[in-house]
Amino acid sequence: MFDYHVHSGLSFDGRESISAFCQKALELQLKELCFTEHIELDHIYQTDWDGKVDFDEYSRQIADARKKYPALLIKQGLEAGLQPGNINETTDYLRGKPLDFIVASQHVAKGKDPYTDRDYFRGRPEHEVVKEFLDETSHCLQVFDDFDVVGHLSFATFYSPSGTPLEYGSYAEPLEPLLKNLVERGKGLEANTTGYYIFDAPQASFSVLKRFRELGGEIVTIGSDAHFTIALGHAYQAAAQVLQLAGFRYVCTFSQRQPVFHKL
Repeated sequence: MFDYHVHSGLSFDGRESISAFCQKALELQLKELCFTEHIELDHIYQTDWDGKVDFDEYSRQIADARKKYPALLIKQGLEAGLQPGNINETTDYLRGKPLDFIVASQHVAKGKDPYTDRDYFRGRPEHEVVKEFLDETSHCLQVFDDFDVVGHLSFATFYSPSGTPLEYGSYAEPLEPLLKNLVERGKGLEANTTGYYIFDAPQASFSVLKRFRELGGEIVTIGSDAHFTIALGHAYQAAAQVLQLAGFRYVCTFSQRQPVFHKL
């Protein structure tokens, strides 16, 4: 059991320490976890956060945790929040950093975040808004290369009025080239288990994961997107079963940006 999307208090929206997450991981009998602290340059949030993580402090805390919890594999990653205007600066920030894993995520489209902007869907058809979000995600992923998997691809629908998951059949037009691009570049897709809180399904959904596999995708990770220890490892087994049904034989962890395949 692995959790490959975790935010400690080093992230602007995290609340608990790396040590607290490691203790909880041992209680849950996790074999490995990867911290994916936020970076989001030019972010739109009403905070004094500079969009970066204190990387020296982050590295120090990871090193301390590895000494303190030798029975647990602890990996150091980042979640890069993408926007069309921050690609070059994000690439520069990441260059040369000793990381195990990078998740590329879209939280904002057209300068708005569906989580913080409660009027995000107001006045327009839901399908149009979600497609716009996916189109911007696809654009960012085409010009950004320094990542390993795409995180919570269903982010926009997570906050949609209908409360329905992102299904491939409904959004094949923007999803097909996006997924093909990931396969061609050897990139992966995340099964983010926050989807189980709303959809009783992971983000990306079964139909999207299945199409990714049909196109030749092999790299998939499972992450809880935990910002509190209570969420660590959430719905891991359920997500693993979905991956199996979608045709995957392995789930991945990462070491120094290289995938490690574990039989499901």
